[in-house]
Amino acid sequence: MGTNILNLLDNKNVEIVAENEQAGVTVIKMLKDLSLSKGEAVTEYYASKMNICKRQVIINLNNNKWTVSAGAMQVMVGNISVGTGVKSAGDLMRKAFGGAVTGERGIKPEYTGDGVLILEPTYKHIIIEDLRDWGGAMVMNDGYYYASVGLELKTTPISSVSGALLGGEGLFNLGVHGNGCLLYKSQSHDTVLERVSREDK
Repeated sequence: MGTNILNLLDNKNVEIVAENEQAGVTVIKMLKDLSLSKGEAVTEYYASKMNICKRQVIINLNNNKWTVSAGAMQVMVGNISVGTGVKSAGDLMRKAFGGAVTGERGIKPEYTGDGVLILEPTYKHIIIEDLRDWGGAMVMNDGYYYASVGLELKTTPISSVSGALLGGEGLFNLGVHGNGCLLYKSQSHDTVLERVSREDK
């Protein structure tokens, strides 16, 4: 990942749990959280024994455009531009509608330039997926999306209305399409994802 990530990885209290060098993204796990108070330390110690640790994403932009879940960015270092990805009034309406029906924020910030993004720490697992391994498309439930590069985000209707209603899900989910890299959050590594055929794009 180079020397421009603020020496975050040169730390005995941090472990790399996943990375995609081509996309420039690394996921770290905090083996010890030194920011805790004395009262929190005991709980955190036993939680760590169950692999419940804070995890954090570090992204080397390398002039790529990363889309990040709203509110997820913690630190931004370097020559980085921030946009919304809204191209027109019609696009704004589509994104607003998509956010309303999926529960996701329709407008997500986009970061471009030569620098480093550090996202907010989370206790959830952060999974890196190359969408080429999924036929170029994936649909996920509300709250799973975290960040992506080289992908298009679309509001995707559930194929079975009766299944969606009986299962307590909405009629729409967030779909991601393309040949880029996706980061999503999960309570564990075992997450059920729905493959989307190319004909559904």
